[in-house]
Amino acid sequence: MNVCVEVTVASVASLITSVNTEMVEEEEKKKKKEIVAAITKEDFARFDPVQPVLRITDLTVGYNQYVCLFETDSGKYVLKKTKKPQPDLVSEFCATTLVHKFADQVPVPTVLYLDPTLLVETYISGIPLTEFIPDFGSQFVSLGRFLRSIHSARTEGFGIMSTPGKGQFRTEYEQVAALTHCDHPEEFSNYKLLKQLELGKNVYDKYKKQLLDSSASRLLHGDLRADNVLVQGGKISAILDFGDSVAGAPELDLAWFYLNAKRAETWDWFMKGYADSAEGKEMSLKTKLYVVIHATWLIMADFMPEGSDRHIKFLSVLSELAASK
Repeated sequence: MNVCVEVTVASVASLITSVNTEMVEEEEKKKKKEIVAAITKEDFARFDPVQPVLRITDLTVGYNQYVCLFETDSGKYVLKKTKKPQPDLVSEFCATTLVHKFADQVPVPTVLYLDPTLLVETYISGIPLTEFIPDFGSQFVSLGRFLRSIHSARTEGFGIMSTPGKGQFRTEYEQVAALTHCDHPEEFSNYKLLKQLELGKNVYDKYKKQLLDSSASRLLHGDLRADNVLVQGGKISAILDFGDSVAGAPELDLAWFYLNAKRAETWDWFMKGYADSAEGKEMSLKTKLYVVIHATWLIMADFMPEGSDRHIKFLSVLSELAASK
């Protein structure tokens, strides 16, 4: 009798797993169809009406955009398309333009065409960077150095750029206020997280006058993490996806990378490159404050579940700052 029950439970579990797998596969197929339907040869013709397209390969459906690889006789091109005008495409153009001008040793795509809903850029080959290979450390040292070079580009103002080097806000305070703004606070009902957000606000109020300096604005990647980096032959071949790029304080980038690193060693290796020091560099007080600022937005947007790696890091930094005199 017990054996029968065990077999039945196992069968049900197997069935559930099978159904879940099929649902995931079906969702992936839907996404692929959505991309193929969304980006066509006619879109490529907006960039080049003469070259025939040999092949279209779907790459991804982003938060606001579709991305495809177009192959022609003359080469490969990446097309990014939005359903309606979005700042992402302009941000990508502004950021890569500045990198090519002020940090040309950093491997980034070149934007070849831009209109309100379409961006075309050069294709760079490689595979996504991962933290789970034996020699990952040297690659993250290189990534830290590349980010330091990106941060060498000075900008005016803070926030999203509509033209290369000019942010939409006059001060860092305004940028942080926009970053942590919540349109529908009444929908947020998790009491435990609400208390953490309240403590986070207290920590921000405690340090903002000391740490937010509106004179230090630099070019930021905005979403630097391993998924947005390609490697080839053991070296970084490209840093991608500048759609979230902004003008702002370098600590904003550093805090975001810290929250998204999968291993503690990743941050250590990365900071060795960024600080250009074999000993690396301890996390600054301002970077810790930006960890709290990022986490505030992530919690309100429901992108940081309780108990996740990012949430645990946030709580550690939050408790340290709250206890500090």
